[in-house]
Amino acid sequence: SFLGPSIMEAVNQKVVYRTRGLLDDLYGKDFCWQQFTSVKSRLGYIAARALLGAANVALGNKTVKSLLLRVGVLPKPGEGPGEKVRASGYFNEWVYGKLSPPEGKDEKDFPPIEAMVHVEGTWGDPGYQLTSAMSLHTALLLSRKADLASEMNMLGGVLTPASCMGDLLWKELPAVNVTFELKPNINQRLS
Repeated sequence: SFLGPSIMEAVNQKVVYRTRGLLDDLYGKDFCWQQFTSVKSRLGYIAARALLGAANVALGNKTVKSLLLRVGVLPKPGEGPGEKVRASGYFNEWVYGKLSPPEGKDEKDFPPIEAMVHVEGTWGDPGYQLTSAMSLHTALLLSRKADLASEMNMLGGVLTPASCMGDLLWKELPAVNVTFELKPNINQRLS
C-alpha cells in the first residue's frame, strides 16, 4: 500500500502542535507530525492527491463552492449523512512514533525507540456519531475530575484534550468503542 494525503491532516495538525507547545518537555524540540491515508496503488495515490488538491481549490473559491452547494455536490448546512451511513462508519488508524537518541549521543549507546499503536473506532461515523460520543465522554470525565487541569499544571488558556486530561482520556474512550492497542514486532509491520 501507499501513503496518500489525509483530508484530516490540516485540522488535526493544529491540535497536535498546540499540545506539543503546551507539553514541550514531553515532545522535544525536533518533534514532527504528519498524517496520511493508506491507498492500495500508485494510481490511488495520484487520484487521492489530485482529488484533495482540487477540493482545496474548489472550497477556497466562493463562487465554485456556491455552485457546488446549489447543484447538490456539497451538503447544505444542517445536512449530513443519513442514519445508515452514520451507524456503519468507523475509523482505523495506526500511529507510529520514533524517539531518536539525545542530541550529541551515539545511536550505538542510545538506540532509537520505536512504537506503534493501533487506534480503532467502531461505533459509527467518525465525523458525526463518534465525535459526539467522544465529546460527551470527555465532558463526563471533566465533570468527575473538576480539579484535573490544576493537577496537570494547565491553568487557563486554550487547552487540548491531551494537555488537559493526559492518560485519563484514552482510558475513558473504550466506553464508545474507541480502543488503543500498543503493537509489538514493529519492524515486521513496517516492512
